[in-house]
Amino acid sequence: MTETACLFQFYRFRINPPVAFDEAEMSLQLAIVALEGLYGEARMRLEARYKADVSGKTLAIDVRTRLGVELAQVFTSLLIKEFGPDSFTIGRLADAGEAEREP
Repeated sequence: MTETACLFQFYRFRINPPVAFDEAEMSLQLAIVALEGLYGEARMRLEARYKADVSGKTLAIDVRTRLGVELAQVFTSLLIKEFGPDSFTIGRLADAGEAEREP
């Protein structure tokens, strides 16, 4: 793991208006399905984690695994293509809390 990866464990995507949060989360689900096609359901269940905060309009992806980093990359690309580069912001977090949602 690189030094940069050790400094943070999550990418937090804040969804900006007018994008509907549920549409952004569906884009994350699409990214999960795409990676599942490459890596299989078992690996996705083991390594892909995210936390959704509907009220804060944020999605935090766990990037402590290579697959998590790839999920964040595919999700970022989908958001840009679907909603535009100004539709979201990305922050880095050391901890996204205890609650994680499985894909």
